[in-house]
Amino acid sequence: MTQQERQGWVLVGGLFVTLLLIFGSGYNTAPIFLPALIKYFGWKRAEVSLLPSAVAASAGVSPTSPVRGVEVSKVGHFSLKVGTTFR
Repeated sequence: MTQQERQGWVLVGGLFVTLLLIFGSGYNTAPIFLPALIKYFGWKRAEVSLLPSAVAASAGVSPTSPVRGVEVSKVGHFSLKVGTTFR
């Protein structure tokens, strides 16, 4: 295994752990808290479940999405990812 391949696998492992912590421990745990929010605030199920739905919808419609798209087309996705990782 070359040094470049080893660095690539370290990057893949780091991204895996980061995404696991972000999405696994935060974003995907919303259903666990729904009954507590319903009981504490007295909200309806539809009102409580609107928040995770809005977060998921806003992820694809964020104002920086077009900017990132232009950057990826000009610089390339790998250069952009490595550049933002080490800034």
